[in-house]
Amino acid sequence: MVRTIIQQLAIFLIPLILYIIYFYVERRRAKKRGLIGPRWEDSPWFWITLSGLVLTVMAFVLFAVLKDTNPLAPVIPPTGPQT
Repeated sequence: MVRTIIQQLAIFLIPLILYIIYFYVERRRAKKRGLIGPRWEDSPWFWITLSGLVLTVMAFVLFAVLKDTNPLAPVIPPTGPQT
């Protein structure tokens, strides 16, 4: 359960992490040229959040479709070693 939550959180954060990398690269380029770099206030936060949500929903759907177990199948508990 915890692994699933961590996976979904990581998938949600992918667009933010990519934007932060892009932001710092652009800011560094602007400083080298003597220009004013991008500001955090002008960032497309709505689109970053929306893209993270879309990726998360797509991951949920893919994990559900690609899951190889039948939710209606009876649960068979594991047994110990046969002697």
